[in-house]
Amino acid sequence: MGYVALMGQENILGMFEPEKRPVALMLVMFIGTILVSLFLIQLYPSQYRVFGSDTNNPVNPLLYIVMIVIFTFLLLFIVKKGFIGFIRIVILLAVATTIVYVMYPIYYYLAPFYYSSDEIYTTYVDLPFTLAFFTSYVLTLLTVFRPEWYVVNFVGFLMSAGVIAIFGISFGILPALVLLMALAIYDAWAVYWRKHMIDLADTITELHLPMMMVSPKTEEYSYEKETGLKKKLDAGEEREAMFMGLGDIVIPGVLVAVAAASLPATPIFGIPSNIITAIGTLIGGVSGFLVLMTFVLKGRPQAGLPLLNGGTILGYVLTYLLVYRDLTLGIRFPWW
Repeated sequence: MGYVALMGQENILGMFEPEKRPVALMLVMFIGTILVSLFLIQLYPSQYRVFGSDTNNPVNPLLYIVMIVIFTFLLLFIVKKGFIGFIRIVILLAVATTIVYVMYPIYYYLAPFYYSSDEIYTTYVDLPFTLAFFTSYVLTLLTVFRPEWYVVNFVGFLMSAGVIAIFGISFGILPALVLLMALAIYDAWAVYWRKHMIDLADTITELHLPMMMVSPKTEEYSYEKETGLKKKLDAGEEREAMFMGLGDIVIPGVLVAVAAASLPATPIFGIPSNIITAIGTLIGGVSGFLVLMTFVLKGRPQAGLPLLNGGTILGYVLTYLLVYRDLTLGIRFPWW
C-alpha cells in the first residue's frame, strides 16, 4: 500500500530530463488517475457505495482498515507457507472482479439505448455487462501472459481510478479524514517498524501482479523479468525502475473524490466550489508527492502515505477555508 522505492539514484531537479523520467512518469500517473476518478464519480450510482447510505459514519473506514490488515497478514502467512501460486490466483481474481465493477457503469453510460438509470440494477443489461466482463477477461489474460510495465500500469490505473471513485461516493468528509490519518500511521508502522509492507511489495513484484505502478528508467527495462526488490535493496545494486503501491494513489485520491462528491457546488467564477476544493486537495497531494520523492531519490524505500496523506489533508483544509470560509471543514458528525 505505502511502499515506494526508486531503483537508482536521481536528482529531483532534473526529473524531467530524458534520462531521469521515473519520477515525472509516476507524477503523471498519480495526477491522471485521480483526475479520471473525478469523472467516474458522476457515473457510479448510489448502489456502488461500499457501506450503504451511512456515508458519515467514522467507524466505516476503521472497518476497512481492519480488513486491509487482516488480508495483508493472511497473504504474508500464505507466502511464508510457500503457497505463492495461490496468492497469485486470489489477487488475479480480485483484479478481474474489480475491473468488471469499474467498467460496468462506464459501458452502461455509453449505451443509453438500453434502460434508464432506475432500471439498471433491477433489469438484466446484456451489452454493458458483456463488455465489462470481456474487458476484464482480456486485461487479466494480458497480466498473466504479458506482465510488462505498461500492461501492469494500465490495469493499475484503471482499477485505482475506479476504486477512488467508489470510495469517493461511499465516504463523507469525516470518514475520509479518518481513513487518511489512520492509514498514514499504519503505513509508517508497516514500513519502518514491522517492515512487512516491504515483504509484501517484494512478493507482488516477484509475481508481476498489477498492484504497483512501475516507472522504468530505460526503454529496455522489462517488468516481466523483474525478480523482486528485497535482494537488490539489501545488496545495494543499481536498479532500473521506480515502484509505487496503488494504495499510495488510491488513499490520498479518496479525499479528492469525496470533496468533489459531497461538498456543496456553489459557482465561483463559473467553476463549482466543490471542484475547486477537490483540485486544491489534489495540489496538496502533489506537494506531498514531491516532498516524498526527495527522500525516495536517495535510493531507499519509504512509507508513502504519511507525506502523501499529510499533503492531501493540508491541501483540503487550506482550500476549503479559502473557498467556503467555514471552520467546520465540511465535516458532518453522524450524531448531529
